[in-house]
Parts: sequence; structure tokens; C-alpha cells
Amino acid sequence: MKIIGLKIKSCLLPLLLALTYADTERKSLSEYPVRSEIVVSLDECVVMPGGLKHYRVSSKTKVKVLKENLTNLKAREVWAVIDQEKIDYEFRVLNYERKIYTNSVEKLKQSFDVKREEVLDKVAVIEEEKYKLQNLSSESDLSAQLKALVKERQALIEDNIAELMKEIDEEEVQAQYALEQEALDLAIDKKEKSYLELVERSQLTAPFSGVLELNFSKIEPVPHEYEIEANTLYATITDDSRYELQMKNQNSVLNSKDVDEYFVILGLGGQKGEIRAGFQGVRREEQNGRLRKVGIFEVEPDSVKFAKDVVEEKFSVFVMKKLPKDCHIVRKNDIALLQPEILQSKGWKGLANELWPGSEVIEVGLYDLAVISKGEQ
Repeated sequence: MKIIGLKIKSCLLPLLLALTYADTERKSLSEYPVRSEIVVSLDECVVMPGGLKHYRVSSKTKVKVLKENLTNLKAREVWAVIDQEKIDYEFRVLNYERKIYTNSVEKLKQSFDVKREEVLDKVAVIEEEKYKLQNLSSESDLSAQLKALVKERQALIEDNIAELMKEIDEEEVQAQYALEQEALDLAIDKKEKSYLELVERSQLTAPFSGVLELNFSKIEPVPHEYEIEANTLYATITDDSRYELQMKNQNSVLNSKDVDEYFVILGLGGQKGEIRAGFQGVRREEQNGRLRKVGIFEVEPDSVKFAKDVVEEKFSVFVMKKLPKDCHIVRKNDIALLQPEILQSKGWKGLANELWPGSEVIEVGLYDLAVISKGEQ
């Protein structure tokens, strides 16, 4: 149909097409097929395995692979190490630091023993002077002035002995020893932790259970260290136990209250079959610096064999809705021209009720109406 001199709004195009190819003969509602699902929209989805992880390096790097190609990895299993040479070097440094720590602890203990002996030696010398002063003060021919000086010196000696003994007081010594021991422990613990963090950062672990696929021109027996150029894809882990279709467009279905009733169908054409996937949930992913909703539809077990062949490909899909009961599926273009004035004024539901009095439209789909007759309600 050619229309000249008219601008047609995009929202009217489906109706225009329906009118163009409309059937003008009215049928009984019972003549239409009965189904439990209906197409509500078209969208695009990307086929993805349950888990997919690509491995690249940002700069030239050595990677030591520990697992054979096509190994079934368990979640968190280590399969490679980045820059093993650096880890080996840091391990040697750590061993050297451990020896220094052991020596420092021994020297610390010895230093307190030496200090105790030094203090006791000093006390012994002072005690000897104290003994001499005691003998001197007992002499009867000392003048009062000299006795006063001796007494003053004795008091000073007592103070000196008390101060020296404080230095080797058991509680004081233990407290000081514990403080210095803790400082040594903290220093070595920090180095141990730093080394373990380096090892953890360098280890490549499977984020989920899946198959490891190496991407080298020649795969060597493990363990083997490869030198990898920047931005080179060198490995992939795939969880092929399940697959999903990811809907990244902001389809209104994702905001529907009954979103669990929706699923998608991807027709692969020819004898390649079709992929059916039920709604699983909504995931938030960053797209162009913004978090956006991504609809996740889990592929049904019977469709997995088809999904494996089209991973990471984008397809147009039919967004389907499960109907609450079996309904007659009436093509819109079968009834569009039967009473166009009713369609224009009352819409599809009004038209269906006019054609089949007492009937009820359960769902208005993209191409069809889901209708039940009066007796089926």
C-alpha cells in the first residue's frame, strides 16, 4: 500500500501493516488454535555460558601454567602463577629476613642477660664501698663533721643501689623484653603478610567450576612458563554446565510485576533448532560508566546443545509470556479490517468483544490476541 502526502507515526505502523494484510472474513473463535503462551515483543539477547572468564595481560608478562589444557577446574582452584621469578626472589628475601629475626630475638635475650650481669657487677662495687663506710663510721675517733659526711655518702650509695636494682627488676625486665620482642614480631609478620599477599595476587584461580582452554600456538606439558605479549588473550575458563541469554536493552518486561511469567525464544533457522530460556533474574552491570539492568534468561536443558555453538553471539529473540490459562490465539491481521471503526475507538479488546460477545482478551501480544470465550471463563 502506497500512501502519498501523509506522515505516519511509528507507533501506527504495526496497525497499518495489520490493516494492509488483514483478513476480511470473520471466523468462529473456536477455529483459532489454543496455546498457553504469546509473543509480547521483540528484543536482542547475547548467548553466554553460565560463566565465562577471559585472561589477558596489560603488559608483557611471564605466566607459569600449572594445569593441562581442557582441564575441568574446580572453583578457586589455582591453575597458573604470574611472574614466578619475582615470587622466588621475594621468598629468598623473606628467608633472609627470617634469619635476621631469629638472630635478633637471640641477641635481645642475651642483651638482657648481659645487662643483668653488668648491673650486679656495679652493685657489688658499690656494696664494697658501702661496707667500707660502715666500718669507718664505727670508729670512735671520727669527728662529728666527718661522721655526717659518711652518713650522707651512705644514703647516696643506698639510692644508687636502689636505682640499679630497678633496672633489673623482674617485672620491669619482662615488660621491656615483651615490648621489644613484639616490635620484632610485628616487623617479621608484616614481611610474611606482604609475601603471602604477593603469592595470592600472583596466583590465577578459577572464579567458578569450568573448563580451562589455553590459547597458545604450541601448548607445552605442565608446568610451563609462557612469555605473553601485552593485550594477548591467553586463556579462557568456561562453565558450560548451563547457558543464559542476556538482555541488555531496557525492555519494559524487566520492570513487570509478573516478570517470572516471561521467557524468550531464539530461532536459529533451518535444522539448527531453537533456544528457549526462562527468566532467571536481573543483574546490574556497568555500561558506559553507568549501572544498568541486564535481564538474565536461563537456557532450558533441551536447548543447551544449541547454545554451545553460538556463544557470545547476539540474536533477535521473541519475548514470550506464559498465559494464566489456555487461550485462543487470534492473529491481529485476521480481524483488523472486520470492524475498523471499533478497533479505532475501543482498541483490540473492544474489537474482540464485538466480534465474539462475552469473550475476554487475556493478553494483547505483538502479533496476536489471547482470547477466551464466554463459556471458557
